[in-house]
Amino acid sequence: MIASIATARRKEHAAILAEMSYDVVVVDEAHHLRDQASASYRLVNALRKPKIHN
Repeated sequence: MIASIATARRKEHAAILAEMSYDVVVVDEAHHLRDQASASYRLVNALRKPKIHN
């Protein structure tokens, strides 16, 4: 799946994306996700994805 964050945030799209599981999530310009109160952050955070281990 490739989608702009603006399109993915739309209510009807976000609901579908949240139901799916992902092996990898790549976010271009991830610095826009710094604000944990933003809709973009909440969307990416809600995706079912593997945990990152450092």
